Amino acid sequence: NEPPLGLNSLIRSESTNADLIMLNLPRPRGDMPASRLLQTLDVVTEQLTRVVIFRPPIDF
Repeated sequence: NEPPLGLNSLIRSESTNADLIMLNLPRPRGDMPASRLLQTLDVVTEQLTRVVIFRPPIDF
């Protein structure tokens, strides 16, 4: 299960002029270790300058 490499390209192309990028923090799937989630976030946010990653309330 590889990190979503295409997502980084999409975010960069759609956010070229953005001063801030906000991303929803995904919930880990099953027994995914926290280190794997952080690795995925590193790939997704690579070359992005200002990113806020948040997790909305469960009932959002």
